[in-house]
Amino acid sequence: MNSIITEELKSYSLFEDLPDDVVVELAGEVEQVSLKNNKQLFKQGDPGDALYIIREGWVKIVNEGEDGKEVVYNHLGPGSVIGEMAILDQAPRSMGVVAISPVKMLKLGSKEFLEVLNQFPVMAVDIIRNITKRLRFTTTYIENAIEWSQRIAAGDYSFAQEQVKKSQGTIVDSGASDRERANRFLGTFFRMVEDVKAREDELKQQLNQLKVEIDHAQRKQSVEELTNSKFFKNLKSKSGEMRGNIKED
Repeated sequence: MNSIITEELKSYSLFEDLPDDVVVELAGEVEQVSLKNNKQLFKQGDPGDALYIIREGWVKIVNEGEDGKEVVYNHLGPGSVIGEMAILDQAPRSMGVVAISPVKMLKLGSKEFLEVLNQFPVMAVDIIRNITKRLRFTTTYIENAIEWSQRIAAGDYSFAQEQVKKSQGTIVDSGASDRERANRFLGTFFRMVEDVKAREDELKQQLNQLKVEIDHAQRKQSVEELTNSKFFKNLKSKSGEMRGNIKED
């Protein structure tokens, strides 16, 4: 089994520049991990005690919003490395990871990873490349979030609603552009758009009804003011006199 894991490790860019004997040693250190669909690998705030390499399946990178609802930031599939940043900065996990399909992984403890990294700094090149890629995607994510917010603030909900529908229950292709992928993930972030629009429509209906009631009340008040005026009373009196004279004639 170790020979299979060894060959697999060599296929990942993170380990491809390591000597064969080091990869063989690492193969004896890694642990095979399986996750069922919807099972959590770790959550935000957990200690960064290991990195994971996805062999099969897909996971989502998530966080919990202030309203308690899940916000999805990314999908990662086969060949992706997860969790190395928490090892490098010795900080708790900044995001959670949840399986969105049956998943098979390789787990490498932080101690073993740091030992190899110290011996072979060339590994840092691949790590930096991955971090840079994530930062570029994060920048696109933020830019798109600003654009969406501006559209919604201007009353344009159509684009956000379309993306919300696309984001439901599908795995986002990692080969898509950063902008397209960011829009798909923002669909889960902006799920509240539908609620906001529904409340806005309801408020508009209430406002229209209030305007009708105000117009009716104003007309009633105007009629009352008119009928109670001296002019109207005098006119009514003279009208009565004229009708009486007509009857006498």
